Amino acid sequence: MGSCMVLTVFLALSIAAVAAAHRKLLVFLIDGFRFDYLDDKELESLPGFKNIVSMGVKVDYMTPDFPSLSYPNYYTLMTGRHCEVHQMIGNYMWDPTTNVSFDIGVNKESLLPLWWNGSEPLWVTMVKEKKNVFMYYWPGCEVEILGIRPSYCREYFSVPTDKNFADAISDALESLRNGSTEMAAVYYERIDVEGHHYGPASVQRKNALKEVDKALSNMIEQIKVRDKILSKSNRNNSSVGLRFSVLYFIASRNGIYTGLDFGVR
Repeated sequence: MGSCMVLTVFLALSIAAVAAAHRKLLVFLIDGFRFDYLDDKELESLPGFKNIVSMGVKVDYMTPDFPSLSYPNYYTLMTGRHCEVHQMIGNYMWDPTTNVSFDIGVNKESLLPLWWNGSEPLWVTMVKEKKNVFMYYWPGCEVEILGIRPSYCREYFSVPTDKNFADAISDALESLRNGSTEMAAVYYERIDVEGHHYGPASVQRKNALKEVDKALSNMIEQIKVRDKILSKSNRNNSSVGLRFSVLYFIASRNGIYTGLDFGVR
């Protein structure tokens, strides 16, 4: 969780009818994802990512905000503001007025609103607009920010497992499909942890990346299966399934971005 390397995956899912398109959003924050983990050579052994890239676009890099640390950039991504504006300026901070510290989000004082109230993140904006937001292991989702919490928060704990991640994806897809939420957000940490413990070229880090790739492949398959069921049960085509329009944005402040649109073809 302390890495300065972050990968984010944004999936905007248009799930309503064409005449009144209603976009939904699925966001992944995958920590510790260095830019070269997904270069052309590595991509050949990652069918999930390759599937996404083959139907989208890929550019070389994205510049991180300064400082290029985890929490400052988590919040920059979700508020659209620079660190000096949203005031999340480090992984470790101290407030002289209250004499409390922010210790990379793991101490209870890190969950005080004073660290988070500098700007309004996307999920708070959506809740203010009467939109439901479901969040899974996302740093800070349990915090009351500007007086507001997300509709649902599956709280972060130290290093959620690959099964936790896969279950969160499945639950997020179902919540989007059944109309429970307009936005779902999932955080994954293990790539960062293995990279710190064993190094970026380690087997452990590479295995963690393969688990993410497997989860993305399974996610795409789940979308296809659920939409096939919807198509059979809805012959008049009055509703449109998850696959109607899925837009993926995969970005790292260390240098990777891809986009994909599963539109009508």
